[in-house]
Formats: sequence, structure tokens, C-alpha cells
Amino acid sequence: MAGLTCNLSGKAQIIFRKLHKTIGKHGQIYLVGGAIRDTLLKRGDIHDLDFATDCNYKSVVNYFPKAVLFPRFGTASFKIEDYNITVSSFRVESLYEDFRHPSMVMFVRSLEEDYQRRDFTINALYADISGKVIDPTNLGINDLKNKIIRCVGDPQEKFSEDPLRIVRALRLKLELNFTIEENTLLAMKYNLSLIREIRPFKLAEEINKTSDKNKQEIMRLLNSGLFDLES
Repeated sequence: MAGLTCNLSGKAQIIFRKLHKTIGKHGQIYLVGGAIRDTLLKRGDIHDLDFATDCNYKSVVNYFPKAVLFPRFGTASFKIEDYNITVSSFRVESLYEDFRHPSMVMFVRSLEEDYQRRDFTINALYADISGKVIDPTNLGINDLKNKIIRCVGDPQEKFSEDPLRIVRALRLKLELNFTIEENTLLAMKYNLSLIREIRPFKLAEEINKTSDKNKQEIMRLLNSGLFDLES
């Protein structure tokens, strides 16, 4: 999978070009996350597109007036036809005091800093307008090839910051038929009790992204303490 190209579908690629010609006039803009992962895995049509940029997120409204801004996180969200678009300024995060949101956010200028806040290596892949895939962890492409879910950085830190990532790891494992890397799984089990700190609507939101069969399996695994889950 070295030297990969992310070939978006026609409409999605047109949207990327539009953002590149507008927001991208002021700096760099990359597609990032699940859209790249799912495109490389050939999972069908993708309608959620996340972009990361070194530009000021506020510039988005100059080109997309209906965008909703979230200043605390440097994010702008809007729709183009049936596509959900999110554009976020590069940032680093720290001090997760409510087990979900960082209390300290600092905007930065480099992709190499931005990727460190992301959850899993397979979700920390970026693509430029040419489709060239950038793998700042040097693990994401191989993990995608080998069907592995692995945290970016220290898994204990990732799950203690945001225990909803435990549920996301289970959802991705079931949807993609991937294996959870050993240290990531150990950290999931160690931090499992923090699940109770997640707001019920956020937990439901994450679980409801998958099929009924997977929902039942996620709840079974959580209730069993991940006892029979192996890396």
C-alpha cells in the first residue's frame, strides 16, 4: 500500500476541488480520516468529508455562508447537496477534563502536529488534492493493509482522555473485521470503567452509526468487560 492514492468518487472529488480553489487559496487543505480509510477499503459511497487546514477556519464562511462555526475547536460545518462537510484548522489538544472535550486547544500550522490528536492510525491518514495519501504516523497504511486498529500515540492516554474511543474501536473492529492491536486492547480494558462518564446521548450516537447486529455485539462486549475480546 505504499505510495497510495485516494481516488474519491466524482461528486466528492468535485467538492474537494471546490474547497481547494477557495479555502486552499490561503494555505494547505487536506482530506483526513474516515473518508480516506473507507475509500481505500472500497466501502462504497462516502458522504461525510472531513478536511484539515492550516488556514483560519473563519475564512470558510467567506465561501460557504451557511457554514456553522465552532470557535472553541476551530471548526466549520456545512452541507453541499447530500455531503456533510467539516473543515478544521490544524490544532493540538490537552487537558480533557470532562472525558470528552479538551479544555485546552492551540491552533498550529503543521499537519505533523495536528495528527497527534487523532484516535487511531487508520483515521490519521491525510490526502492532498492530487489524492496522494500522507501517513504521518508511519503506521496507518500498514495497519490498514494488515487490518489492525491501533491508537495514535499512548493508548492509555487516548482512552482516559475520551473513553468514547473505546466504543469507536469496537464499532470499527466489527464493521471492518479488523483486529485490535495488543496494547490498544489492554488500554481499552483498563479504562473500560470510564464508559460510565460518557453522556448517554453521545454513547447512543456512536453506537447508532452501525448495524443492529453490531450494536448488540458492542453492548455484549461492554457488559462482559471485553473479557472474550482478543488482539
